[in-house]
Amino acid sequence: MNSFPDTIAKFVTQEEAAYRTQQIEVSDNNMWNMSDHIRVSMSMKLGKFIDSSNDLAVKQAKRNIILPILRLRYRLEDIDVKDILLYIDDPGKTHLSFLVKKYWDDVFLIENDFDGFLDRMHQDPIDFGGGLVKDDFLPEVIPLQRIAFCDQTNILGGPIALRYNFSPDELRAKAKQGWGDTANGATLSIDNLIILAKKEKKPASQREANKNKIPGKNVEVYVVRGEMPETYLGDTPNVGDEKLTNQLQIIAFYTGESTQKEYQILYRKEEKKQVYKFYNPEEIFGRGLGIGGVEELFDAQMWTDFAQIAKNDMLKAASKNVIYTDDEAYATRNKNLNDLDNLELTSIKKGATINQVPVASPNIQLFVQAFQEWEGYAKEVAGSTEALEGKQPASGTPFRLQERVVFEGKGLHRYRQGRYAKFIEQIIRDWIIPRIEKEIVKGKKFLANFSADEMQFLMERIASNRASKAQLESILNGRIPEDFEMLKQKEQEKFLRGGNQRIIEILQDELKDVHLKVKINIAGKQKDISLMVDKLVNVVRQYLSTPQMSQDPFALKLIHRIMEASGLPIEDFPISPIIPPQQQGGASPTATNPIRQLVSSRERQAITT
Repeated sequence: MNSFPDTIAKFVTQEEAAYRTQQIEVSDNNMWNMSDHIRVSMSMKLGKFIDSSNDLAVKQAKRNIILPILRLRYRLEDIDVKDILLYIDDPGKTHLSFLVKKYWDDVFLIENDFDGFLDRMHQDPIDFGGGLVKDDFLPEVIPLQRIAFCDQTNILGGPIALRYNFSPDELRAKAKQGWGDTANGATLSIDNLIILAKKEKKPASQREANKNKIPGKNVEVYVVRGEMPETYLGDTPNVGDEKLTNQLQIIAFYTGESTQKEYQILYRKEEKKQVYKFYNPEEIFGRGLGIGGVEELFDAQMWTDFAQIAKNDMLKAASKNVIYTDDEAYATRNKNLNDLDNLELTSIKKGATINQVPVASPNIQLFVQAFQEWEGYAKEVAGSTEALEGKQPASGTPFRLQERVVFEGKGLHRYRQGRYAKFIEQIIRDWIIPRIEKEIVKGKKFLANFSADEMQFLMERIASNRASKAQLESILNGRIPEDFEMLKQKEQEKFLRGGNQRIIEILQDELKDVHLKVKINIAGKQKDISLMVDKLVNVVRQYLSTPQMSQDPFALKLIHRIMEASGLPIEDFPISPIIPPQQQGGASPTATNPIRQLVSSRERQAITT
């Protein structure tokens, strides 16, 4: 039996309807629909009740505990572009790695707003449990609400369609990509299609009955990719089991004169490669999306809403002034005490009483407590501690304890950040690096800013090269060359006068046949800078306060153990016993200065710079 309809339009309509309604079984008694999952998650993220049929009335009070937690996760699990390093996988071409790094930092990242891509990319995986990216020079983040249909058990396991609403100008811009061209299988030009367009737009909820009236025209376009019958590439209807080919189909829908929904093809061709990548941060077997940050807080938000509504109902009741009396004549005369003037004198019959009905409930505190408990539970699930939120710790909390609480509280977020980093490495390796390699072999000239370390790197190599060249020229001209170190010193001083902004030129084909690689250093996964500095200060302070330690091999061994346990790089701090001056035949500055023994020559050079 053929599972595909006879036309691509029927296929899109059929699959979109199934995507909105079909429930898939994830486990026993656990049914799930991706469209509903995204819709409900977005509603709860925005602090809205799901719909009017919910047990909680739409107009009731609501306190959104989800959005602040999501915003904290955005901040803690983000990746900075400064943590991404491109390098050449060849130890003999360190200088070329330097050129690539500067091109990446000062040209590519700025011109393509790669930092903005990273910010957009990690929100959908946090919110919904998955993120979709399309291949481009700068990858395009596809909002999951744009998916018209896909395989709900495996997002990229079958044909996938994206739904767009294009304005006339946006649609005309697509002509550069071949849309509306009969050579690419189009059945109607873009200009003629715009004439047929209506002033309405289907909302992101994808409900067919809902149409938003808009000021200008709008064209509804579906971009469908995946394996489909070969007959869809032509005008012959699909009548049986056909050969499947990987295709790109772009279809525009509009309402015709007969009020029936009609369609036109804007583009249809075979596609050779996969243009999407999907990121699933916490996979759940049997469904396309993993567990999202909103989903894991569903229960906490719903019971918080319940407590909030109950508390507000009690406040409404407590705000009412209800009077009772056993004087029926008084009650008849004064149906509403609001009608009485201020200081007006009234009377009741002898022996009668008049009092206020007690409406304040002593149980309101129970709901306040329930609200606090559910909010605390939500923060515990999401790893959102008060320390990470930047709240003031309790009075008397030691600074080091608070610092440690913050560091350990980031553990869950560092784990998630590490998985996200692997996906970004994959995108850069598969999509971006091949394009950069094609660009840099053409030759590039750009203005770059250099850090102190980079200036030191350049100064050493440029000064050495120029000093060697000057000596060689002197020898060739029959002169005695100047001292190398003196020449080098002069060149270094000359180099430093140029400032930290320099023009870099990558010569054409200079980077031909080099292979780039990418490495992402997750801040906190390798090092916590403030904690590292604190450890270093403690080691140096202890070493300097006890000079006799330099004469005790056992004490130095303990310092090595301390540094090793603290995660400090021992190879950068070669501590060794100091030989007493009387055993040296003369004291040296290095031997008598413990701090110079403690800090390696490379570190001293950096400090001096």
